[in-house]
Parts: sequence; C-alpha cells; structure tokens
Amino acid sequence: SKVVSICCTDDNRVLAATIGNGLLVIKDDTQTFITTANGLANDCVKAVTWDKRIGIVAATDAGITVSAPGGETRSIYSSEGMMADIYNESAILHLKSGRILLGSLNGFVELWGSTISEATTDAISPVITSFAVNDIPLYQQQITSLTLPHNQNNLSITYSCLDYNHQTSIIYSYMLEGIDSDWRPTTKETTVLLDNLQPGHYRFRLRAAQAGQAWSEENICDITIRQPWWWTWWARIAYLVAIILFIWYEWHQYQQRLSLRRQLDQRLTALYASSTSSNKIPLTDAPTDKTLSNTETKSVKEKVTETKVESDTKVADKAFLDKLDGIILPNLLQEDLDMAFLADKMCMSHRTLYRRIKALTGMTANEYVRKHRLVKAMQLLRDGHTPTEVAMQCGFNSPSYFTRCFKSEYAILPSEV
Repeated sequence: SKVVSICCTDDNRVLAATIGNGLLVIKDDTQTFITTANGLANDCVKAVTWDKRIGIVAATDAGITVSAPGGETRSIYSSEGMMADIYNESAILHLKSGRILLGSLNGFVELWGSTISEATTDAISPVITSFAVNDIPLYQQQITSLTLPHNQNNLSITYSCLDYNHQTSIIYSYMLEGIDSDWRPTTKETTVLLDNLQPGHYRFRLRAAQAGQAWSEENICDITIRQPWWWTWWARIAYLVAIILFIWYEWHQYQQRLSLRRQLDQRLTALYASSTSSNKIPLTDAPTDKTLSNTETKSVKEKVTETKVESDTKVADKAFLDKLDGIILPNLLQEDLDMAFLADKMCMSHRTLYRRIKALTGMTANEYVRKHRLVKAMQLLRDGHTPTEVAMQCGFNSPSYFTRCFKSEYAILPSEV
C-alpha cells in the first residue's frame, strides 16, 4: 500500500496512513490494520498524528476519525460543523499547544481537545417511518405490533434517524427473530424487504449508530402472520376426525364384505353340493316331551312379531338370489353370461340389477358369475377332474386364465387341490 503519512505514539507504536487499506499500526513485531470495520471513517487515510490527550487523529477521504487512548473510536463529519470531509495527503501538523491543523480542499481545519469533546456522542435511536404490505402502504403511526393474514406476507419497512445533521455517518443493523440467528451486516440503506414470510410470529429488531460509536437502543416491532383457515387448530381437528371416521367406515365396509363373502361361500358351496347329490334329507319336527305354557307361548309370539319385518326382508333377498342362481347355473358355459344377459332374464334395468347384486353380495354381476364358476370348479377338482377339464366345464376361456382366477380366489393352484 502507498504510505502517505507516518508518526510514532508515546507507547512506541508506529502509525502509518495508507491509501486503500486503512491505518497500519506497528508495535514490536505485530502489525494491525484499522479499517472501516473497526470504526474508521474511510479506508483512504490521508494523514495521521498522535496526541496523548486526544489519541489517534486520522484524516480520511470521508471525515476525521479519532481513537481515544481508552479505545473508544468516533468519526467527525462536515455535518457536525467541520469545513470538509476530504483531506489532502500528508497535510497535518501537530502544534506544541495541542492544536492540530489539517489541510483540506476548502482550507485549514483546526482541531483541539475542546472541539472534539464538545461534539455529541449520544447514540441516535432509529424510528420506523412506514410499512408497506404487498406493496400497499400501511398508514399507521407508532407501529409496535402487526398482525396480518397469511396472504399478506410481503413487507417493506422504511426507517430513519430523525437527526439529519448526522445522516451521512449513520449506519443501521437489523435482525428478524424467527429467521435470523444474529444481526445482519451493517448498512446505510433505510429500507428492508421481508418477502414470503411463513405463518408464525416474528420480531423485527432495529438499531443504529454513528460510525465508530455505540449502538442505539433497539426499536422493536412484533409481526404475526396468521395461519390460513384450512390450517388452524380447529381445521386440523376436523381433518383428524374426518380421517378417523373414514378409517372406521372403510373398516366397517371391509368387515361387511368379509361377512358377505363368507355367507356367499357357504351358500354357493351348499348349492353346488346339493346339485351334485341326488339324496334329499327330509326335514322332521323335533320331538318334544312337554307342552308350552301360556307365558312361554306369549314370549314366542312376541319374538315372532319383532322379527317379522326382518324375516320378510331376508325372504325377499333369498328369493332374489335363488332366482339369480337359477339363471346362472344352467348357463355357466355361455360366453355371453354377462350383465346384459342377466338383466334381460331378471326383467330389471342394468342399474337396478347392479345395485341389488352389489348390496347383497358385495360383488359386481361379472364377479358373481365368476364366483359361481370357481365354486363349481372346486367341487369338480375335489371329485377328481383335471384342471383342464374343469376349466372347460366351468366356462373359462383357457386353462391359464382359469388358473389365475383360481389362485387369486383360493391362494392355491388347481393342481394342489
């Protein structure tokens, strides 16, 4: 770096003003650079001197920086009454009286201890001056909290320090609790954009300072983005209840299908067993050794009355299935044994027949016909017929298709029966 000014302090430190790299401090074998990150007004240092009361005085291209012996650093600008902010290279003179003369483009600037001490060092508190929600200004003063719906989550916050004498030297820093874990880097920008905030609670914290001075008190604004109605607590409870009811309904339907399947298996097994048997077992009344009393007779009549409606329904359902089975049994070998054929024979519309079969068996018409064929196939296999013979006798188009259907129904191959 180009060194344009050099001096020595009372504690044997060497100070070198560089163009572009700030102020170089050399002590013993240690080299340290003081830059804008440490509070220097500008990294182009034109002149430097040392005063045991004031400390280090560095003239830069953007003001004067004073670093006191105790370590406190502050910058002084033309907005505070100085003649200029840009100073000339090596144009500095430290007089025995304690005054310091600096050469600037506008003439000599004279400093002394009282001049620096009289300059204000109070931190300036920032103020939020405006809010914009989805690019629409929000006219509200002294905003300390803000609650918005989920679709108004793009914010623009403008802030400022209302002391315009120090605007050029003021820096800002902010953080948004809920997203940021630490303060954002310092900036001189006075507007921040918060885009696409997710529902939740946030806290916007803002602070300001003059370069080289302590941070001001924080300005805090609480921001809440509400959940959409479909994700509120009561909506989630409703979803949970709906899921539970759906699971219960599906389980109930599954149990009903299993029950219908067992009843259907028993019915068709008995049907094909009786069709292959020529022996009829007559029904006889069970013998009894005692006569029913009047009380017992009355109880029996009440039970008969209570089950009369249910019995009528069961009789009608049984009559329907008996008629349907009577049509399917002799026509198992027909290729056109489908819904159209059954609806024509049952003298019913396709939709009515479909609904009736589905309600009583849990199957479609084609599935019910295939069930008939598979039950008959099981009977024939048990009687010793080969799978190929059974496939032909039960109306299946090919032995391979019969094997697939049989395995899907009984989980075994026809040859394993």
